[in-house]
Amino acid sequence: ARERNLLHIVREGDIVTRQLVDPTPLSPTHILSDKITSVARLHHDLDKVLHSPGVHPVRDLASGKLRFDGWLRRIHQPAELRTGAAGSFVPSSRDSRLCSL
Repeated sequence: ARERNLLHIVREGDIVTRQLVDPTPLSPTHILSDKITSVARLHHDLDKVLHSPGVHPVRDLASGKLRFDGWLRRIHQPAELRTGAAGSFVPSSRDSRLCSL
């Protein structure tokens, strides 16, 4: 039988350790969420852009008619956003809540 080993890489500061791990004795663990959430869906006719790559203006360039729901015109422009209002990014390896699961 062919051995199946996984390469496990651990980084602690500037030290990187590589270990071969035998996955055979491991059993799957079901992780329960704190709350049940539904899958997000696209609104305002945005599902049109999923199947055709490229730029999608809100208005048709030739006719000037709206191609999507007019609500999209109210989206804040990048210059209007307060980037400091959002929390800082936490990588998954440093997320204490995620690591405790």
